Amino acid sequence: PALKSPSTMPTEITLTDVTTSSTLPPKSSHSSRHLLTSSLETAWYSKNLPEPSPTSPTPKHVITLTWSGSKTLVALGLMFQGGFVGKGGKLSYLNSSAPLSTVDPPLDIYSEYDGDYEPIDTWGEFEDTNDMQIRGVEEGGGEGEGIRIELDEGTDFYKRVIIYRVVCWEK
Repeated sequence: PALKSPSTMPTEITLTDVTTSSTLPPKSSHSSRHLLTSSLETAWYSKNLPEPSPTSPTPKHVITLTWSGSKTLVALGLMFQGGFVGKGGKLSYLNSSAPLSTVDPPLDIYSEYDGDYEPIDTWGEFEDTNDMQIRGVEEGGGEGEGIRIELDEGTDFYKRVIIYRVVCWEK
């Protein structure tokens, strides 16, 4: 296949903020702020996924990433710790008005909505590996000032997730 010219290749989005649904007890190497860096020496460690309750019937690990201005996401990369990989989930734009769909792999569509988030789509299972795993997003689906990643659970016994790096690309 022909190489793309630099002007048509995706560029990495500079992330400005991150929030997560949980973080292990305070330790400098476990903070969600590490998702904003490219260092592989640090990572975000989630807490155990809580048991379902009347107030939270389907608890999830949630990561919200924001950037400056409205951008169109074309790809998302996640680097997990093997054995602590996210399993199932949903990706949504923050303050978006149009749904997107993921290109690869084939997806199970969720119909859930949450507050100011519009559904982009769900993705297939991530491999239980330490490698960066990239998911493409179809063109023309919308834009937003950030994204919300919901992971249904993790692959370890306590359903925890460890992420070393998150990368977002725009056109």
